[in-house]
Amino acid sequence: MPVAVKNATETFSRPALNRLAVGSLLGTAYVLVSLALVFYVIPTLWSAIVSPALASVSAIDKTLLILVMLAAAAGLAYGGVRFVGPAPMHGQKAGIAVGLAMLLGIGLVTEWVGSICERLIYNTHMFASSGVTVGVVVTALVGVALLVFCVQLFFRPGFERWLRILEDQGWFSLASYKKSQGQRVRRGTILAILILAGCGVFTLLAHHTLDTGPDDWGISLPFTGKVTVTDPGDAAALANSPLASDQVRIIDPGKSGARWSTALRCAT
Repeated sequence: MPVAVKNATETFSRPALNRLAVGSLLGTAYVLVSLALVFYVIPTLWSAIVSPALASVSAIDKTLLILVMLAAAAGLAYGGVRFVGPAPMHGQKAGIAVGLAMLLGIGLVTEWVGSICERLIYNTHMFASSGVTVGVVVTALVGVALLVFCVQLFFRPGFERWLRILEDQGWFSLASYKKSQGQRVRRGTILAILILAGCGVFTLLAHHTLDTGPDDWGISLPFTGKVTVTDPGDAAALANSPLASDQVRIIDPGKSGARWSTALRCAT
């Protein structure tokens, strides 16, 4: 006697923890921490601990620092490869690259908003004595809101599919599909990079940025209560000022005698 059997329909539930999103965010954090260790933590510790002992041989000091930074970068790169594994998740490499680009964009937009608020508050005396607090809160809210939005974006199914499509285009793989086409693309890319680098060097030389700018890179954060001095003459005049301790951050201490030569020219 035939019996009718009702087939149970399979239901697929989306996992609460998206492996691709979590892996991409963890990879982004790993790259960010690695860059901070190599380019900030190691040089800072080196200048505080090792550089005073090698003050008489600055060339050896710089060479050893570069070697330590290269060794740390190689170790962190090896750790990153082990973290991804021999068979990374489909779309993870694209997710890490997109995450780094998002962090850069968040930093630039937040700094831009903070600079606008800083100019408005200091020039118009908006919000009176509470202006600095309001500006810091607004800047922080913008940065946190952008960060939360980007993190939530990784957990959306459409964004996950887009990451896989982006990785399938071969941007994050060394495999060549069409050798002749790949050669043309690589040559055009290298030519564009050389032209861009040449234009940048010409701009630096034309504006004398390398002559008058600071030796080290410095970022002026909004509402830090400090003024970044990059002109050697101004820095020399403010080096021994009582304001230098809490209101002036001197990146380049300037050349000796620059203050007196500037004053002499102004007097004449």
